[in-house]
Amino acid sequence: MKQETFEGIAPIAISELTELAEKYEAKHDARIKLLAEELVLKAELLVMMDSYKLQVYRDGDLVVTKTYKENIKCKREDNEEETTDDND
Repeated sequence: MKQETFEGIAPIAISELTELAEKYEAKHDARIKLLAEELVLKAELLVMMDSYKLQVYRDGDLVVTKTYKENIKCKREDNEEETTDDND
């Protein structure tokens, strides 16, 4: 349902709704900014992996794997937490 408006009368502001929308907007904008930064780092990582002609790089428990789709997977072996970007 759309909020009704009447000519000459300002729409009623619902402070709870406005506050929640502003919080959402801030988180959304922060996520978009982080995504842009992540994509830059991903591209740099792919280039560096190519420059060293590596498919897999290990340093301690950090494992970086270049996938067949020009993608990168990073994980820590001790807790098997994996970070993957499948947005290609």
